[in-house]
Amino acid sequence: MSTPSVDDENAGAPLPPMALLATLQTATTVWEGVRERREGRDPAAQEAAGDARAYLDDAAGELTQLHMQLLMAKVQADRASEGNTADRASEDGSDDEPAPPVSSASRLTAAVRRFDLLMKLRRTDRLLHGAHQRLMSLYPDVSEELVEEARQCRRELSDLRDASTGDRPAETSFEEALALFLQRLLGFAAWTQREV
Repeated sequence: MSTPSVDDENAGAPLPPMALLATLQTATTVWEGVRERREGRDPAAQEAAGDARAYLDDAAGELTQLHMQLLMAKVQADRASEGNTADRASEDGSDDEPAPPVSSASRLTAAVRRFDLLMKLRRTDRLLHGAHQRLMSLYPDVSEELVEEARQCRRELSDLRDASTGDRPAETSFEEALALFLQRLLGFAAWTQREV
């Protein structure tokens, strides 16, 4: 009978705070929606041009920041993955033997990174949704192509989330889909700043 290691005992430690953070973020989103409705604002209604432009300018800046954060998270995950592969290869010494099991700390780190990535993608989705609504409020003062690009970014983000959860069979890997989405997101943010 083996004794549990410190890694095994602490493996679930970040899960309650992560669940709490996700719950608080959802509650904040709901609270903001209720507050807007109580103030007499309908989120689906057309917005004044000045307010819409101000929101779009802020959203484009925040989308650019999220792009950089998502890109850095991807780079860090790639480096960690390469490091784990190199560590296993050096421990193993040969390609014929099966790889040793991944440690609890590695699984925990991967889970925290995945959670962070999903929270950033969720924030990106909320910003894209708001940007699409504001662009619709400004149409025809903004190009139809920009409005369509906002819709396409949201669709691509939805496909990316489906690929991350395995809900649908994906034609490309999650990492490839994320890289393509990040390119599109940066292009949309820059286009929005130029046109608005």
